[in-house]
Amino acid sequence: MAKECSLCGSKIGFFDQNLKFKDKQYICGKCIDKYRFSKKEGSYEASWKAIGWSTDHSLKEFKENYIDQGEDFNDALVDVENKKLAAKQEKADNKAKYQALLSDFQKDSYHFSHYYFNQRRQQILVAKTLLDDYKIINFSDIISYKVNQNGHNETKHHGITRAIVGGALAGGVGAIVGATTGGKQTDYIDHLGLIISLKDGSNFEVVFIRKMEQIKSNSLSARTSIESLNKLVSLIDSVIAQNQASNIDKINSNSDTNNDSADEIRKFKKLAEDGIITQEEFEAKKKQLLNL
Repeated sequence: MAKECSLCGSKIGFFDQNLKFKDKQYICGKCIDKYRFSKKEGSYEASWKAIGWSTDHSLKEFKENYIDQGEDFNDALVDVENKKLAAKQEKADNKAKYQALLSDFQKDSYHFSHYYFNQRRQQILVAKTLLDDYKIINFSDIISYKVNQNGHNETKHHGITRAIVGGALAGGVGAIVGATTGGKQTDYIDHLGLIISLKDGSNFEVVFIRKMEQIKSNSLSARTSIESLNKLVSLIDSVIAQNQASNIDKINSNSDTNNDSADEIRKFKKLAEDGIITQEEFEAKKKQLLNL
């Protein structure tokens, strides 16, 4: 069955040139030439760029955005190039923004792996990796942590795991980690990290020793990693203590505000009872004070 051109209504024979769009609409050779989809002027054969573009766009889209505006496929190609340039510029801007951010964090941060803990900004920068974009975490979102340590002995290769939890609402435990696991000395440390939990229920782990390394417990590398972890534990303990103090201040502030509002309501109630203001005026003022 012969197809029909969706623009001019002409029949399209089996051997006739045509161009198919994403919405399964076809245009004939004459319309290919008319709207500049052709390889060259006067040709009914669509160019490779036209074929690629029509695969990703509907004829309805082309008609609304170009034909109805008195434009053709050349204008669509200009838009494609402009979008590429805009995307390239956006990428360059984002790269510059990230480099400036990274530079600022690098000035005075505690640096562990690809994590930068900055007390001045009260934030953590999770730096870019090959797979993930960068991320900013506020100190105020930290609620707890857990030391994640695993080791094994020379003769026994099954792991012994130790988890020290700190920073629960009752306060941090100030965990200081050594080369022991669960009170038992292990010949190797297979894994050492600090899992930090956030308000939204998510967490992330700063890893100091990975399983593939299997470092001897008494090695300089192990001691250095343990010192770094203890340094981070101390920092997170202070952050959690600061967050808890801030929460208490907010509670006290809200309590003072509520007490002030109650006193004001009593004053206006007395004015209403004495007939100095109307009952309607009192009710309006009460709603205002109670933020209703």
